[in-house]
Amino acid sequence: MPLKKQLLLVRHAQSQANSEGRVQGWMDSPLSEHGHFQARRLANRLAAEFEADKIFASPLKRAAETAAYIQQATACPVHFNKHLKERNLGALTGLTKQEIRDRFPEMERAWANNLPRPPIEGMETDAEFALRVQLATEAVLRDTEPGTTAIVVSHGGALNQMLKNWLRLEKTGSSTFTFYNASLTIVDVRDAYVKLVLLNGLAHLGVDNVKRPPNYLTRHHPR
Repeated sequence: MPLKKQLLLVRHAQSQANSEGRVQGWMDSPLSEHGHFQARRLANRLAAEFEADKIFASPLKRAAETAAYIQQATACPVHFNKHLKERNLGALTGLTKQEIRDRFPEMERAWANNLPRPPIEGMETDAEFALRVQLATEAVLRDTEPGTTAIVVSHGGALNQMLKNWLRLEKTGSSTFTFYNASLTIVDVRDAYVKLVLLNGLAHLGVDNVKRPPNYLTRHHPR
């Protein structure tokens, strides 16, 4: 039986834009003060519980800064991949949820009902985004040796699309999975076999997110 590849999927810690309730896309917001705390706790958990060999990361600041904490704790090299960036949200970039309701009510309806995203100026289409994330996934798997563990630091939308691609969930809507800031998701891959071991784990933040997700983790939409 071929050896599995273990992938630790990490959503970046809280950014300044997250703390302000702004959608980001390609907006290059750094970590907030609380985000730095989250990233340190996450990095310590990864160093204590896993023996990873490398880190793949989005080059956007919030992901790169989170990856830097993990690199410091694990001594793993970081490989940046532009295809791991969040979805380009075009004209929505930097807006609050209320501003989106006022200017793009059709988008708010799509998000609320998990429907395909309507066309927005400058925004990646569903097909474009799915293909880009697929390219990132293929690169990560190609560069991860069987029997080893790799860490992937990315974004809520990109990680959601990555799991959808892996698990062949094309018809489940745009937002099938939720990823909180600094969460850990574990996936085992062995050839065509994919096993979701842990989804959105937050134990390193002192949170039992299955029983009682705290307000500071749930108040912002994970996009």
